[in-house]
Amino acid sequence: MKRMRVFQERLSTSRDKLAAIRSENEDSVSAARSVFEVAKEQVKAVDEVHMREVTSQARPSPVAVEVLKAVLAVAKNDPAINDCFSWYDIQMEYRKPGAVMDFIYVDVPGRYYPTPDTILSSLHEPRFSLAAAARDSEAIRSLHQWVVSALAYQEAHSRLTSDMRIQAQNDAIGAAISGMKACRMKVMKLKEELSRRNSSAARGQVTSFIKTSVHSTIPLSAVISVVPIDPSVTDCALTDDEVDVLYEDASWLALST
Repeated sequence: MKRMRVFQERLSTSRDKLAAIRSENEDSVSAARSVFEVAKEQVKAVDEVHMREVTSQARPSPVAVEVLKAVLAVAKNDPAINDCFSWYDIQMEYRKPGAVMDFIYVDVPGRYYPTPDTILSSLHEPRFSLAAAARDSEAIRSLHQWVVSALAYQEAHSRLTSDMRIQAQNDAIGAAISGMKACRMKVMKLKEELSRRNSSAARGQVTSFIKTSVHSTIPLSAVISVVPIDPSVTDCALTDDEVDVLYEDASWLALST
């Protein structure tokens, strides 16, 4: 059946698109994870004494405050930290034993920071950029890379389930499968009606509706055409139920005009 082939082609196309989208997203996650792991190793490589010196300054640089605050906010998944914490509050968090290691080893892909754009837009400003962080200290530079890569990793991981393109292709696959099922049901219905050998069938009136090209006589009412019926016409078989619906619609239109 021509209509069945259309649905089969749609199903195949949608499945190919879905596979391509998933592969693209998985590649993005893999790339983001690699960058994140490198950033994490760089933080681990920073001398612990140097890290304590940076976090215990009485008057830290603006970029140091911004980066340390961003790391804390992402690690605790709490935007309020980035908006409200004072330098004293930040110091109290970083003075806890093993604080930095605890922060960089949080389950980054297992959560999603609610407002990543706020942090990213800030850390891309010239005064808070990676270059500015590198000029401040090795600790701030490595933490800057960690927080930016952590947010990128979260974003890539979230697309595995939230990418709207995936839902669109799933919907298309569902529609194609439903269409194929409807086609099969119609073939079964036609076979059932044809097996009754309706006596009202016109001699020579035939149609082909299955892959084996079996030709069977069908009732005259099952062919709807606005021109004289040609016995060679195909792809125009309707079930009795469909004919009844067309008749009811036509009757309603006739009464309403």
